[in-house]
Amino acid sequence: MGLLHEYILLIVAFVFLAFLKGSLSGHVLVYPVILGEFVLITAIFASIPSILAVHGFVVNIKPLIYFLWSMEAVWVIYSIINQFSHTLSDP
Repeated sequence: MGLLHEYILLIVAFVFLAFLKGSLSGHVLVYPVILGEFVLITAIFASIPSILAVHGFVVNIKPLIYFLWSMEAVWVIYSIINQFSHTLSDP
């Protein structure tokens, strides 16, 4: 039951961060929200075990975790640059 509460808390945190990110779009305060979202994603990826056993097969998923985390990092960098561009273009 504790794990279910943690997942519900993560979903609520993502919804809250998405709301803040949308409402603060173009404002300087959106940068901490984007970085907070990145920290939350990093914590989730760090909590995933690197080796999974499925039907007797042992699978190393650490490269997949690194790939997905790097895609998230690239998305965060793009979001920061995009928000900075919108901040500069607004009067």
